[in-house]
Amino acid sequence: PIRFELMEQAIEADADFIDVEYSMPVHLRQRVFEKKGKTKLIVSKHFVGATPNKDELAHWLDKLTVTGADVVKLVTRARALEDNISILSLIPHARSNGTKIIAFCMGKLGQISRIMCIPFGGFITFACMDSGEQTAEGQIPAVEMKRILEVMEKWK
Repeated sequence: PIRFELMEQAIEADADFIDVEYSMPVHLRQRVFEKKGKTKLIVSKHFVGATPNKDELAHWLDKLTVTGADVVKLVTRARALEDNISILSLIPHARSNGTKIIAFCMGKLGQISRIMCIPFGGFITFACMDSGEQTAEGQIPAVEMKRILEVMEKWK
């Protein structure tokens, strides 16, 4: 599969990180883990339709953590503002277990979790280069994201 070949090429090029979707066939995912070399692996799970309840999210956090990835990533779709609280609540839980995590919601209603991921202790968040260049709904242009995070840093 082309996705696997691209990951192999990224590893050979000494990419710092690659994102391995948990839904990738297990035998291919295992091969990526075996060949990773210096490349750090992010194992991710996306819920594109909604945000599962907190118990299901915790279950998925545990499931991704045991893969041995360097970072786990859980992304959901916000259907209500409260979904941001559900996804962000994973961050302290993961950090207490020594797990690096990326956790936020997609969609317009999820923008607040993209911003708050970092102050909550998330590993990174995702932004787009410029307005109109979003690769996922709810991405904020990098310049705006940086400005917001800098303002929030002053509040500490």
